[in-house]
Amino acid sequence: MLFLIDCDFTLVNIHTHNKAFELVRSHGGGIEPADFIDSTKGRAPLTSVTMDNLDGKDNKYNQLWERVKKANPQLASIGPAGEWKLFIECALEAGHKIAIVSFNAFHMPYFVLRDIIQLQPSILRNPDFCIVSYLPKNTRLANKNEHIATAKHAVRFSGAVDCILIDDSLRNCNEASQAGIVDEFFQVPEGAPAFYEGHIRFMQEKVRAAAMMMPPTIQPQAAPAPSLAS
Repeated sequence: MLFLIDCDFTLVNIHTHNKAFELVRSHGGGIEPADFIDSTKGRAPLTSVTMDNLDGKDNKYNQLWERVKKANPQLASIGPAGEWKLFIECALEAGHKIAIVSFNAFHMPYFVLRDIIQLQPSILRNPDFCIVSYLPKNTRLANKNEHIATAKHAVRFSGAVDCILIDDSLRNCNEASQAGIVDEFFQVPEGAPAFYEGHIRFMQEKVRAAAMMMPPTIQPQAAPAPSLAS
C-alpha cells in the first residue's frame, strides 16, 4: 500500500511554503524569490545527500526554516506529532510505502518531518519513504498528479490499487482519482485544527485492515518422534 500525504494544511496547520516565501521576499537571506516560480530543479525526490546538506547549520534553507518557526509560533502538526511518527514507523515496518507530495519550493516538508514529527534519519532515508516537494509553474491550474507519478517511481510502486492520497485539496483528490492514478483519497477538512485526527485514524485503519487480510503464517510441522521398539 502507498500513502501519498500532502504537507501544508494536511500534515501541519500553516502553509509553510507561503510563510517561507513571505520571509524570502522581505529578506532573502541568499534566496531569490524568482528562483522558485517554477522550481524544476527540485522535482526529483530528496536524496540522502540533499538531506545531509539541509541539516547543515549554515544551510540557507535550514536557516529559513528557523525563521519560519520563529515567525509562526502557532506552527503544529494536524493531529498529535507522536501519532504521525508512530503511524509512519509502523506502516513502513509492515511493508507499506509512504510519500510526502507537496507544492513547496523551500524544502519545508523535510524540516516539518525532521523537527515537528521528529522522524529519525533512518526513517527519512528509508527506500520506501520519499519526499517530492516543488512548486509547479501554475499553482492555480496544477494538481498533484505529476508529484504522485514521481513518488511512485521513487518508491517502486506501480498502478493505482492500494494507492491512497491524503490532501486538503478536493481538486487534487478528484483529479488524481479521475486520472486513475490513485485507488482512494481522503480529504482533510478545510481549516482542520491541530487536534484533528481523522486522517491519521483513516490511515491506521487501512493498515490494520491490510494486516487482517494477510494469510496466516504457516508454521512448519515438527517431525514425529521415533517410536521406541518394545
